[in-house]
Amino acid sequence: MIHQEQEPDINKTATLTVRNIPLDVDAMITMQASVAGKSKSDFLKEFLTQEFQDLIKNFSRTSPLVSLMDQELGKQVGVRVADHWFENDMITGNNLKYKAILKLTNHGDLQQIMMKNMPYLQLRAGQVLHANFSYIPRGLSLTFSLFNEIASRDPATINQVYSEIFYPVGAEKFCQDINAIRAEMKLEPVGGL
Repeated sequence: MIHQEQEPDINKTATLTVRNIPLDVDAMITMQASVAGKSKSDFLKEFLTQEFQDLIKNFSRTSPLVSLMDQELGKQVGVRVADHWFENDMITGNNLKYKAILKLTNHGDLQQIMMKNMPYLQLRAGQVLHANFSYIPRGLSLTFSLFNEIASRDPATINQVYSEIFYPVGAEKFCQDINAIRAEMKLEPVGGL
C-alpha cells in the first residue's frame, strides 16, 4: 500500500507498507541493517532507492523492445533468455558510468539508442556470445546497444569508456570489437588506447 505524503516541494516522498515478509527474510534485513548501523526502515529505503533509480535497469526491465530484441538474440544463437534478471553491484556501477558518459536522462534516450543500434546487435552478439552459453541474460540487447553506441562516438569517449568500464577486457580486444562495429557503421577505426 502506498500513501502519498503531501509536501509542497519537488522532493515528494511516499510511504510504503510491505506485509507478509517471510520471517527468515525479516531476520536477514534486521541483521544487515544492524551491521550497517541503520534502522530497518532506513536500510530498506536506501536499498530500494538505489535499485529503482537505475535508469538503465528500469528501462531494461520495462521496455517491450528490449524484451523482443532479447528473444531475437536468443533465437539467433539458439539459446533461451533467462527467466531471472542477472544483477550485481558491478552492473549498477557500470550503468551509472554509461548514464554519465552518454548523458542519458530518460527512457526516451535509451529507446533511441536501442533503435539506432539494432542493425549491429548481431555483430556484437558474435563478439561476445559463445556456443557454451546455455542462456542469455535478460536485458542483453540493451547492453549490446550501449556498447554499439559507444563505438559510434568520438575517440575520447571511447577511451573514457575503456578506462572506466572495459579495462578488464584488455585494450586489444576492446579496440578490435569497437573497430569491427565502426567498420559496419562506415566510421574510421580508432587507434590504440
